[in-house]
Amino acid sequence: MKDKKLKRVMIFSTLMIASLVLLLILPLGHDLWFHIYRIGTMASQLKKEPWRIPIRMLADSFNGYGYGAALYYGDLFLYIPAVLVCLGLNEVMSYKLFVVMILWGTFGIAYYSVRLLNKREDICLYFAYIYTFSAGCLSNLCIRSSVGESLALMCLPLVVGSFVNIIYGEKRRKNWLLLAVSMSGIALSHMLTLLLTTFVLCIWCLIEIKEVLVGKKVLEILKAAALMIGLSASFLFPMFEQMLYQKVQTPGNNDFQKQAFMEYSVDWIDYLIPYEVKKILVSLFSLSWDIEYWHPGAIGLFVILLIVTGIVVKPRFNKKQMVVAVSSIVCLLLLAVKPAMNIAKEFMAFTQFPWRILPLITLGLSFCGIWTIENAGCDSKIQTRVQWTMLIGTLLIAGMVVGPRYAYQVYVQWDDYAYVRENNPEFYHKYQIRYDKNAADALYLPEGVSFYMYTDRGEIVVANREGIRYQWRREKDEIKISIEENPSVDGVLELPLYMYKGYVAESGTGEFLPVVKSENGLVSVEIEDFIGDIRVWYRGTMIQKISDMITFLSILLSLWVWRKQGEKKI
Repeated sequence: MKDKKLKRVMIFSTLMIASLVLLLILPLGHDLWFHIYRIGTMASQLKKEPWRIPIRMLADSFNGYGYGAALYYGDLFLYIPAVLVCLGLNEVMSYKLFVVMILWGTFGIAYYSVRLLNKREDICLYFAYIYTFSAGCLSNLCIRSSVGESLALMCLPLVVGSFVNIIYGEKRRKNWLLLAVSMSGIALSHMLTLLLTTFVLCIWCLIEIKEVLVGKKVLEILKAAALMIGLSASFLFPMFEQMLYQKVQTPGNNDFQKQAFMEYSVDWIDYLIPYEVKKILVSLFSLSWDIEYWHPGAIGLFVILLIVTGIVVKPRFNKKQMVVAVSSIVCLLLLAVKPAMNIAKEFMAFTQFPWRILPLITLGLSFCGIWTIENAGCDSKIQTRVQWTMLIGTLLIAGMVVGPRYAYQVYVQWDDYAYVRENNPEFYHKYQIRYDKNAADALYLPEGVSFYMYTDRGEIVVANREGIRYQWRREKDEIKISIEENPSVDGVLELPLYMYKGYVAESGTGEFLPVVKSENGLVSVEIEDFIGDIRVWYRGTMIQKISDMITFLSILLSLWVWRKQGEKKI
């Protein structure tokens, strides 16, 4: 009993220490400024028009040129830090609190997910601990600042827990609903993880086709899929609409993506030494390691941990467990095999990086960890030895991934690197970094549009014909134009707005003028020979409104089903 209490204390103490560290020191993650940028602009929109939710156009971005990132990148969970900003916190502290929420959310959901499959409290706690402090989760949260993928990792265990219960379990009343909600969480966080997860679940169904066809399992899977689409409709359908309307700049549609896929593959040394440790060693001792590209360091420590645990006790995995263990380890090792990556890049370059499959590998290896503990036998001494091996090993992984990141951050501050001096979050207000900076390298802007157009072109409205006289101004999120003279019959005004489907131009009499995309990828209004007042703003599309209604009705349906099924005895 004392031993169990000691382990619980160690687990929750680690969570509290990690939370405190994340609140005190925020690592300079790779995508940090993109997410802080989104939080700040979302908060700005909420302050001006709190009734216009969901936010699809970040109108304050790029000096008012607007940014439609929310049309392509799910931001449901980002409303949490955005609301905190509206309540008075600065963007950095709101982001820190959000990261801590993800940490605890990952732990809680991982615990609940295994609780669906295993009633042993200690096994559920061990899984939640091993998964939350895995190299995969911590690399995304603390080194890459990949909020979207971290949120997907938070939802992923519930996908597996509910899906396993549908296929193999006897109590299946709420599992299809849990599957739908968790898959929706991934869809609204990280589309690439959704695609990979869906692919794995489809393969799983094919392998276990005989089991799937028993009873009403197919119906439950189809119900979950339909409800997931309904819950995510407010994001998915508008995204597809924009993709059909125009091409935007994404990680997968540029010429160098396949080459970048190889450059960002994993080196064997990355299985042992985290990237930040390599950077410190290169800086201090002038070692010859190539650190031009980032790799998720120390991801292989889970394999080492399992080998060490296997020496302590020989785990007897069943066939299904062996499939998970072998496939996870093989996929992990293949990430460092260049010939395998050369083949994979031909059909996986859309994932941007080969290590996008690490969330699924992380989940599989975390399950291997608790199976090892569970299969240790009844000998209390062996059980204790295995449990302590897993707990201490996981703590070492956390230290290897997170600790060097903080150490490196402190080191470069002492060395006064210009990058840190200009971008350190603690200096955020001192340097007054604007929302229109650091926007993910112009991703999700119309394809071919210059990222610097908003500064190079400036705040101007351009007419296509001489003699057109007009005045204009920005008012809130609108552009208002007063046309005084217009001798042309085919007049067009190009506005300082990046073009996304949903912009409208309304005259003072209520007439809507045609809005088209200019050659520069900007909003253009066909005024012909019109004289008078025009206001231009992002109203959205009919598909967006219908999708919002579908999502709203799906939420009501989910609540009703949960309440009804909760009243039934299982």
